[in-house]
Amino acid sequence: MEAAPPPMMNAGFGAGPGGEETMYGADKLFRTIPNHAAPPSMSMVPAGPGALRGPEAPNYRMEAAHIAAKAATSTGDVPDEDRSYLASLVAEKTGIPMDEAQKRVDAFIAQVKEVAARAKAAADEARKAAAQAAIYSALAMLIGAFIASVSAAIGGHLRDEHL
Repeated sequence: MEAAPPPMMNAGFGAGPGGEETMYGADKLFRTIPNHAAPPSMSMVPAGPGALRGPEAPNYRMEAAHIAAKAATSTGDVPDEDRSYLASLVAEKTGIPMDEAQKRVDAFIAQVKEVAARAKAAADEARKAAAQAAIYSALAMLIGAFIASVSAAIGGHLRDEHL
């Protein structure tokens, strides 16, 4: 029976906007080419659901996702040293040439930027809608208060006439 992955494996990813897309992009980053022999370092490592798990198992996808998340949440871009590191990691783990790995990394970073931009646009739209709803609610309360005070004055006047 296989051991379950650690519960904190995806901590911080999948919960926020674009989290699943970032993880999918990291998975795409390390795909091997069909009918292409895996590099010797990867031939001994099982892939898929039965892969090594736990603290001794390297998780390159999570590392790539962490780099992307850091870029999406802080600076908005990935430093050149992280780009070259990711490209060399992708080339090593997938067995593809370095220029193709760099293209994959650039596409991954572009995807992360696009997801971050969509999340920011959605947050801005939600903020504007909330501000508009607050203005309409305040206006409705003012109108209601005015109508209540006028109704109270009319009711008080009618009460005084009939006494």
